[in-house]
Amino acid sequence: MHASAPSAGMEEFFAPAYGVDGEGKRMRKPVGRSWRAAELRGKSFEDLHRLWWVCLKEKNALMTDRMYYNQVSVEMPDSSRVRKVRKTMARIKRVLSERKMAVDRAIAAADSVDLGEPLPAFEGEMVTLKKFGRKYEVPSDHPMAQRPTRAEHKEWARRRGRRDRFLARQAAIEAARAKGLDDLPEDVRKWYAEREAGQLQAQTVDDAIGRAEADTRFAHQEEGLGALRAAAAAEVEEAARERARAAKDAGSSDDDDRA
Repeated sequence: MHASAPSAGMEEFFAPAYGVDGEGKRMRKPVGRSWRAAELRGKSFEDLHRLWWVCLKEKNALMTDRMYYNQVSVEMPDSSRVRKVRKTMARIKRVLSERKMAVDRAIAAADSVDLGEPLPAFEGEMVTLKKFGRKYEVPSDHPMAQRPTRAEHKEWARRRGRRDRFLARQAAIEAARAKGLDDLPEDVRKWYAEREAGQLQAQTVDDAIGRAEADTRFAHQEEGLGALRAAAAAEVEEAARERARAAKDAGSSDDDDRA
């Protein structure tokens, strides 16, 4: 990044000639685009300060050129440079404002944390809050204060070793089973055969039980349907008897009228 020397004079605020081409015309430094905010967010405070100073000098030089062109009543060439410099300076201000707001929010959040009141310990001592937890004394009758004995350590180690050996054997058996039952020991093959036979037998028993339950449900359904059919037939017979009785009563009343 460019930074001017401390001993530079007023000529730094004017556009210098960077060379002469074949026709003898003055050549200026090529101008690119303005800086983006995303690019400026990755810069340090020192780099932003240097870039701000470079943009400020460029802006002063362009304003001086604009004043000169206004005095001689000539339109200023390449006026987009002023706009690019102003955009870069505005984005630098925005990035610095974002950083200032982030610092203020962090300070406010740190100040708003309630550390609480110190609590008394078991024996009259004050609880000291440490970085990795709290310091306090555990009562002697608490289970956490009772250290395991040597025999308990040995028992735990024996159980862990037995479990590790069992898991290793199971992994080896599963790996051999993936390759085929022929690679397994005799007792393991026998165990797998018995398990498969037991599963098949259990499946057969379950199927038989399921069929029996289905037959029972069907029998109950048939009994219910038979009862419904008998009730419907009784209702039909009762209705027929009622109609016959009504017809008989109607015939007897007609005979009485004729007599």
